[in-house]
Amino acid sequence: MTSPERIAAGEDIVRTARSLFSRRLTHGRTGNLSVRVRQGILVTPTGSSLGTVTAEQLSLVDARGRHLDGLPPSKEAALHAAVLRARPRARAVVHTHSTHAAAVSCLAGLDPDNALPPLTAYFAMRVGRLPLLPYYAPGDRRLARAAEEAARLGPAVLLRNHGPLVAGTSLATALDALEELEETARLFLLLKGMPTRPLTDAEQAALTPPAQRAARRSAPPPREGSELTVLDRNSENHPGSATAQAPAEDDPAQHSVTLFSALAVRKALDEVVLPAFTRSTGVAVNAVFDPTAQLVRRIDAGQPFDVLIGVTDSFHPLVRRRLVAPDTLTALARTGVGLAVAPGAPRPDISTRSALVATLRAARSVAYSRTGASGRYFAGLLDDLGIADEINARATVIEKGFVAEAVVDGRADIAVQQLSELLFVPQADIAGPLPEEVQHYSHLSAILNTGSTRSPAARALLAHLRGPLTAEAYTDTLLEPTAEG
Repeated sequence: MTSPERIAAGEDIVRTARSLFSRRLTHGRTGNLSVRVRQGILVTPTGSSLGTVTAEQLSLVDARGRHLDGLPPSKEAALHAAVLRARPRARAVVHTHSTHAAAVSCLAGLDPDNALPPLTAYFAMRVGRLPLLPYYAPGDRRLARAAEEAARLGPAVLLRNHGPLVAGTSLATALDALEELEETARLFLLLKGMPTRPLTDAEQAALTPPAQRAARRSAPPPREGSELTVLDRNSENHPGSATAQAPAEDDPAQHSVTLFSALAVRKALDEVVLPAFTRSTGVAVNAVFDPTAQLVRRIDAGQPFDVLIGVTDSFHPLVRRRLVAPDTLTALARTGVGLAVAPGAPRPDISTRSALVATLRAARSVAYSRTGASGRYFAGLLDDLGIADEINARATVIEKGFVAEAVVDGRADIAVQQLSELLFVPQADIAGPLPEEVQHYSHLSAILNTGSTRSPAARALLAHLRGPLTAEAYTDTLLEPTAEG
């Protein structure tokens, strides 16, 4: 028997579908909609037109996008499910091929972190950041994985050579944001080639809800002249102490915490550290993973967070701007730079500086990222080795993410990245670390947002990141835990 909730959701989908089609925000058999219900996710079926779809034709899928009931679902069902997993408070997703947003998605030279500038206050408020996802064929599971990660940071994404996708607390909310996105894309195209004045960071920050701005203003400033100092873990008064308490069970405001984390520790966090924390405290962790430089950019743009894990040296500008609390700095681990090759490929000799140079010169292409700490170091190392022009002439430069994917899909013969990040692509074979004479270690620490120093959830997570379980997890993922003391 169909539940009243499912009937109402189906009627909502049909109304929204008709509206999208009649206003030419979708055409032909393009676009799809979904709504979360108790039984799963209700989604438009494959091959349907939003102008004629009926409630009886809708499909029901589970939280992974697998078909449960009704007609076969849209090939993008897994994409919808991934975005809803990333945004637990969202109830609906709208995906279209609307003309202007799709046109923008085809342009070269877009910022992958934010494809459209904040031309209006309404775009900044309703859409905000708009990441541009790599191109994958419709229905490709890799697209769903990319969207799930991007959707943790905001409700909207733009699919390259495809179109926009927006999540919301209701279909109406998602539709409002999608319309704002489409109109901003139209403005962007109309203004292309002319000088424009997007909203400044300060103007966007002024659109932040007053309570959030007040919390940030009320955060205590760092001591005059203070430097980043690793916490004394024997003190029971600082947030990173092993005696930090989990939040009270009856405090609903403390049932989640937002973590910004560098990619180097992602495998350890995803597989062991964060699940253990949630099991022991009941606190959900909304984790956002990116290179440290990208995380700093997010913080500069006013994106909210409670705990930051990153390369320690990168925290100094945040301390000076009073965005993080220096007395909560907690050293976690260090990681070195390594090389990976394609599955089954011979392991190259990288035992010495001269052997490394010969190996790099012999490679058809070397892949590295210029946004991560290891990539920036490697770019400088190529200069020091005197082979920068030669290697960069045929290098595969990755914007961000896990560079070893380039050796698995054949774009490069060698991938260079932090060892713990190479491990995240299990199909690749890790050849080993750089020789010690040219090795570079990134030291990773955790620190609290100045506005989160009194949050029991944030304090508990900070303590957990240096708990007894984490050292083994770090070691298992090719990180070297920082010694106690």
